[in-house]
Amino acid sequence: MNDNEDQSYPLKNTYNPPQNYDSGREKTQSKLGIASFIIGLVSIVCFIISVLVATSSIMDYITPDGKTVQNIEEFSEKIAKDAPLLLSIVGMLAGIGLSLIGLALGIVGACMKYTLKAFPVIGIVLNGLLVFGSAAMFLIGLIAQAGS
Repeated sequence: MNDNEDQSYPLKNTYNPPQNYDSGREKTQSKLGIASFIIGLVSIVCFIISVLVATSSIMDYITPDGKTVQNIEEFSEKIAKDAPLLLSIVGMLAGIGLSLIGLALGIVGACMKYTLKAFPVIGIVLNGLLVFGSAAMFLIGLIAQAGS
């Protein structure tokens, strides 16, 4: 009877999971993640410099009591001739555009197999901070303008 009982039950621990052939493969740094990180740093620096230049350029158009020039035609003519202000606006837009590219690279880098995720995550945070921060500031400006 012991012989029949042993034969009726399957052998214990007979399941052999499929072998992972890539298990010996080392994880490397994600090249896209590194690119995303570097683009994030460059775009933030570009954006900050552009904001500082725009702030210093726009100070010429503010009166001592804190108001801007009231005549809109005169104001638009002066700004159209102010190259640093126009270049700073282009720099801000370039920083945001770079940040969108860096955000996409970071997301793709984070989804790649067999790569470390540190640089892609840092790149996503840096680029996302600039993209969503700029969008939030834009919306706050629109709301403030509508309220006044």
